[in-house]
Amino acid sequence: MNSPRSRPGAADATFHFPGRATDTDASILSAGAGDATTVYLGFSGRSETGQDADYIRWHLFDHVPEQPRIAGIRNGQRWVSTPACRAARRAQDAPFDQVDHAVQYLFAEPAMETLQTFMELGRWLTAAGRQPFSLPRIQSGAYVVLDRRANPRGTLGAYAIPWRPARGVYITVEKVPPDNAAWAQHDENLNRLVALDGVAGAWRYAGIRRQLPILRTDPDELVTIFYLYDDPVAVAGPLGDMLEQQWQATGRSAAFAAPFHVVYPMTLDQYLP
Repeated sequence: MNSPRSRPGAADATFHFPGRATDTDASILSAGAGDATTVYLGFSGRSETGQDADYIRWHLFDHVPEQPRIAGIRNGQRWVSTPACRAARRAQDAPFDQVDHAVQYLFAEPAMETLQTFMELGRWLTAAGRQPFSLPRIQSGAYVVLDRRANPRGTLGAYAIPWRPARGVYITVEKVPPDNAAWAQHDENLNRLVALDGVAGAWRYAGIRRQLPILRTDPDELVTIFYLYDDPVAVAGPLGDMLEQQWQATGRSAAFAAPFHVVYPMTLDQYLP
């Protein structure tokens, strides 16, 4: 197996900065740890009319800017799977084999009220004629933030990872029995994964253990978002190798394990399905 430092590259210049790491400095930690507790994660397929770029443009320039009017919104990101990303997948059970787009929003408490307003705002914007494009919806779910880890070679704290500019993400969706929730929160294997070259850190979510009329929930679903500072297709190789070794050792399996590019407004035509 390659070591976590086996593939250094130019991207390291955007990751390694001087000074003490946040998570080892009590004075920095005393300033707070953020309040994002809940996640909306949506998966979609590619446009049936070939309008992926048009949809992304509308979403980034018209739809996302409306969301912060909701008091509990903390973060919103969009990710795209290219043909090269698809080729680097390690798992894609149905219906995830149809996924080419993903979107994530982070919410603060009161999360259920915030989620309700979030869904209502979407309906109100649609009624106002503000949704000219759509993508085939594959799965939308609500999750609770279970764990956060940062690459120990970086300076940013684990709570800051989703706000750090990333080149891509790697998403895993696993099935974990409810009695394994404590294990999932203290999984030491996650420390080895986030220490890999190209990985800035990871956030892990569990399905909300209550039924929501507005969203699908699955309490046995475990989602991990690895935030990448290097090219996601390149990182997918060693990260996927280590994940597969861990799945074999633990008897776990993944329904989805795939890299995505982060979409930025001024380069939205660069990465398309």
